[in-house]
Amino acid sequence: MFYKPYPPIYAMLARHGIHQPVRAMPLPDTASEADENEDERTSFDTAPAARAVAKAGLAALEGQAGPTRDALVYGAALCLWHLKRFDSLAAAAYAVRRVLDSGQARARLKT
Repeated sequence: MFYKPYPPIYAMLARHGIHQPVRAMPLPDTASEADENEDERTSFDTAPAARAVAKAGLAALEGQAGPTRDALVYGAALCLWHLKRFDSLAAAAYAVRRVLDSGQARARLKT
């Protein structure tokens, strides 16, 4: 299978906004795996995954480092830069990290 490389804009943003060695969220321990006799598909209980994602999202909004925070920085910085609120992706990513680290993003959801 052929995979396209990331467009230059994504690579540039990743250099300025993402600080994780792995770009994936871990699945909860309740995820089941297929054994040799089973079909490739596995059953997956989505409720624990949803709780884990919600917990990670709230932690990221409180400034906790990790892939979820990086995803928020990445997406928000790209939007802010595209809307011309900042002259560079690096400046936009810095501003987003400051808002997340200050707790302002989490406080905004509580109101």
